[in-house]
Amino acid sequence: MPEDDKRPEPEFGVYATPEEQRRRMGLPAEPEAEASAQGQGVPGTAQASAPQRPSVRPGPAALPGTPAPFNWNRALTFLLLGVGLYVTLTSVPGLLDLYGTFSVVAEQLGVDGDTGLVNSLGLRIIGVVIALSYIVGWIAALWLSLRRLRRQVSSWWIPLVIGVVVTVIVFALLMAAMLSQPDFVTTLMDSAVVVPSGVPTPSSTP
Repeated sequence: MPEDDKRPEPEFGVYATPEEQRRRMGLPAEPEAEASAQGQGVPGTAQASAPQRPSVRPGPAALPGTPAPFNWNRALTFLLLGVGLYVTLTSVPGLLDLYGTFSVVAEQLGVDGDTGLVNSLGLRIIGVVIALSYIVGWIAALWLSLRRLRRQVSSWWIPLVIGVVVTVIVFALLMAAMLSQPDFVTTLMDSAVVVPSGVPTPSSTP
């Protein structure tokens, strides 16, 4: 019991505090008392209930008007795709008419008369397959490059690798087309032989 309380000491127990009297009478507790009781109830509860956010220091902001760094990966990727598109567009028309292309090659090599070239079905099929190899290869290179560019990863090597693969396939198919025309190959080889002047040929020897 407080020392300044002049009430007579009860026979049993002690006097109730003002907070206990208000509680038994059904009256709400005083705001100050309730706040102090909550603060003294569990030490460190208020501090633990509020999560502390780590302090994040903002990075250096880009100055207005500063140009973005040059993206070499994007530039090289589109450059190689452009080269592949040019090669595809210039090669496909001649490949769809492989017989005419071989005839032009024979004329440029100076072959006169019969070249031994046969416009067979196999020659036309090989030309169409080579043309499709160019088209499918370029579309695959474009699709894969754009996917990697969206992910912001290296993509310049994709058109380069696909271009090398398509070149190997085209070379193998052209060799197959040449081997399917043995008379044409023989004519080209004969026209490539150059006899120097003054050298007797077998027909001019006595």
